Amino acid sequence: MLAARHQAQIAGDQLMPGRERRSPADRFIGMKIRERRMTLGLTMRQFRELVGKTYQQVYKYERGINGISAGQLYELAQGSGTPVEYFFEGLEMIEPQLLPRQSMLIDFMTSFGGIRGEGRKAAISELVRALSRVGRPARRAYRRRAHSQT
Repeated sequence: MLAARHQAQIAGDQLMPGRERRSPADRFIGMKIRERRMTLGLTMRQFRELVGKTYQQVYKYERGINGISAGQLYELAQGSGTPVEYFFEGLEMIEPQLLPRQSMLIDFMTSFGGIRGEGRKAAISELVRALSRVGRPARRAYRRRAHSQT
């Protein structure tokens, strides 16, 4: 459901009436700004403080209501520790839409935000970290500890 809403937003179906419609590139970059904020685990308020923009500016960028200039995008990338290229990855698609990974991330972050209790959130975070390590060699620090204990 959430992914479908974002796809409609990218297509320009949910822009404010009476506003000039932004280009598909503006909407796509806005979606990437939102994806980056969510990946960092930040609220919009925390993100705006990090990148030095107002809440309203970030809101409008994320929804593609306002386009973002090259200079502003560069400053936002620097403030969030993100390579500028990140915001253009996938832009070459003829009809921008959410990538499956992006839909999954948005759905996960929305659901995760609704979980009550920091202990539950911490347990889920640890589970995700553990699952991401499945099939990978153990970290060096772990190996060193194992050898030093023998």
